[in-house]
Amino acid sequence: MQPNRNLPASRIVERLRHLTTAPLETSEYNRWLYQSEMMKFMQDSVSDDEIILYASMRGVFIHAVFVPNASVDPPDQEDLKGWNCNPYDSWSIRNDGSPSPALADANSKTLAQGQQIVFGRGFSGVPGYEDYIELSQQFIHVLNVHYVRDRFAWCRLDRHGNIEKVARLVVFEEPSPRPAGTIVLIKRDALARFLNPQELRLLRMFEFQLYKEPSYPMLWGNDIESKALCVDPYLFSNLTIDAGYASINRGIQVASIKDDEDEFATMEDRNVTFIARDIKSGVVREISPSSSAFRRNSMALQPPYDLSPTFFRSEVLRKYKQDYDKYNFAERSIGCRGGWGLKTYDINEEGQVHTYLIYLWQLPYEEQLHWRQYNERPRGSISPRAYETDVLGNWFYEDVNPLDELKKILSSLQCQWWIMRQKELLERVHYPVTDSTQEWENELLLMDQLLIEGLNEKWLRDKAMELRVPVNNQVRSIRLVEACLVGMKSDPKGVKSKLSSLHRLHNHRNKLIAHASGESAKDLRSAAISGFGTYNRHYTHMVEECLATFRFLNRVLV
Repeated sequence: MQPNRNLPASRIVERLRHLTTAPLETSEYNRWLYQSEMMKFMQDSVSDDEIILYASMRGVFIHAVFVPNASVDPPDQEDLKGWNCNPYDSWSIRNDGSPSPALADANSKTLAQGQQIVFGRGFSGVPGYEDYIELSQQFIHVLNVHYVRDRFAWCRLDRHGNIEKVARLVVFEEPSPRPAGTIVLIKRDALARFLNPQELRLLRMFEFQLYKEPSYPMLWGNDIESKALCVDPYLFSNLTIDAGYASINRGIQVASIKDDEDEFATMEDRNVTFIARDIKSGVVREISPSSSAFRRNSMALQPPYDLSPTFFRSEVLRKYKQDYDKYNFAERSIGCRGGWGLKTYDINEEGQVHTYLIYLWQLPYEEQLHWRQYNERPRGSISPRAYETDVLGNWFYEDVNPLDELKKILSSLQCQWWIMRQKELLERVHYPVTDSTQEWENELLLMDQLLIEGLNEKWLRDKAMELRVPVNNQVRSIRLVEACLVGMKSDPKGVKSKLSSLHRLHNHRNKLIAHASGESAKDLRSAAISGFGTYNRHYTHMVEECLATFRFLNRVLV
């Protein structure tokens, strides 16, 4: 198992290192051997944000399982002291052919009723898998987590679509002669949500060996003291001390894991007040959920206020367009992976984004706050498309959307001269909706990646050679298309005119992205605004040109 150098050492790891490091003074050393601090650590650690399920490091061994509440209320201390298993014990087959759980032979009636959670496994001879850790399938399925190797953690998506580390594996090197350490930690709230509904308890066996470094020979002398430690009926151990040299403390802890106040439920009950056009009176005012019959858990529309349209500056959409992995940004809807979705929105003729209160109030509270900061009074009505589809419930027939038409052509192309390099690009390419130069430039970059980088240079070069058109190795995509068209007896001037849209697109990409601060880039930005009024109109014009070019190429380039 490789050391996890990508994660900082856990505070818990540092605490254990400190507790197992021998004091220099003799009096402090002798007091240290009685392990009162170790018992306090076990007592306090069940309230930490992260709880140890397994730990194996110099002087420390902790192994956790889950058992029914009834089996440890109260715990049978003598039975539990017979604990004789570790995470490397696993399921097996009995002589009669029936499966035997990992804890069946743990020498404890209490443990026989429990569940092993951490499994140590090894795939001998397979590099990287000689020694590794798994979690119980039931456990990871109930919590809906997945092991992500590059994060060294079992992860899930939280309600905001972020990757959340629920449990994590910390493998670390120690200074010689200490062996490497392995610790499995889980977030307390996640553990509580697994245990408490099933009426389970966390049961941990621990063993602490305290001695001087570099090593203690474990040859017990005549001055041996044994004593039972009992913090309470749920935390007890047997301590053996070789006075002045070493001590071993082996014990059991039974713990109920308490969750903090359910912040998720609290947040879900909160909603933000928005400026909206009251659908009943037509008055623009602030409308709060308390003035509405809205209920988050009910998908039914509750007139009159929930259908009131509310308006926002176009910048509200920017964050959704910038994170393609997290958000599914479509022309009229927004989805967050594993989380929420905004059922519908649109943009009116004044450039305002608008949607309806019911859909905003179905978003997480924090997401509502994002929209609230861009909320403003309407400068017009909802878009004709939204009125037709959302209010009247009809299909909306409009002029051809050039970007949609271009995407349809690209999706249906069955040719060799152009290849869909990344299907995701079709979903990521959109019209710029704000006056942001960065958004406009980014959309041009995506368009260039979709169209220009999709040109199949190998096929085009072979085609040019077949047509006996000389091309050198420096000639690239668009020039190769020109060479092929010339070889097919097309008029050279007409070819340049037909491909001018692709040249312009690629020129914008090169000068705006690669030379963003240069004079050429400034000139292009200025020309876009002075010639078209907005970046959106300039981009639309370029899409229309590229659409015509690809229609032409689809007809002639075979």
